Parts: sequence; structure tokens; C-alpha cells
Amino acid sequence: MNEQIHFTRQYLAYKNIYADYRKSRNKDKFYEEHRAELSLYDTALRTLKEKSAGNKPPSMKALYAEKDRLIELRDTQREDFSNRRDYERELRTVSANIDIILGKSHEEEQQIEKEQNL
Repeated sequence: MNEQIHFTRQYLAYKNIYADYRKSRNKDKFYEEHRAELSLYDTALRTLKEKSAGNKPPSMKALYAEKDRLIELRDTQREDFSNRRDYERELRTVSANIDIILGKSHEEEQQIEKEQNL
């Protein structure tokens, strides 16, 4: 998403220079004077066409909205993962405490798991 935003921004920044190039009478001279800008424009345009599969590229507003949605989703998933990891740690602690109370050793537990996996 960041890459697409970058190339859209680059495309929009040099769009006017490309339009001026198309209108210029001496295209070779104009191209030599603005080679870097036109090269960046072409790269951005090519990349955006590849990303959009021939369709019209999305607007900056749509790209930022999608990026915000993805960031929110990522943050929600991270929080959920963190909560589940903490819950797993708590369960492991409880399980270890129960094993100690019942006198079951950790080695016996691993042996039982290995036998079950075979």
C-alpha cells in the first residue's frame, strides 16, 4: 500500500511536466532538460498500471482510506494476539502448578506427548 501511495504521489507530481513535454514543439530539447522528471513519471505510470491491472488507479483518498483500514486491522490483530499469548502463558503456569501439586514431572509429560504423536 505504501508503495502504491508513493508511486501515485510521484505520478501526480510529474504529470504536469509530462503534459508540457507532450505540448512542446522541440520534444528532444525538452526531454533532455527534464529527463529525470520524465523518467520518474514513466516509472510511476508503469508501476501503477501493473498494480491496477489495466484499470484506473485508485485516488489518493481511497489509498489512504485503505491504508488506515489495514493499520486498524493490524492493530486489532496484534492486540488479540497479545491477549491470547498472555492467556496461554497463564494456562501454562496453571498447568505447571497442577503438575507440581500432583507430583507429575515435566519429563513424564514430554514422554506422553511423544507417544501420542507416534
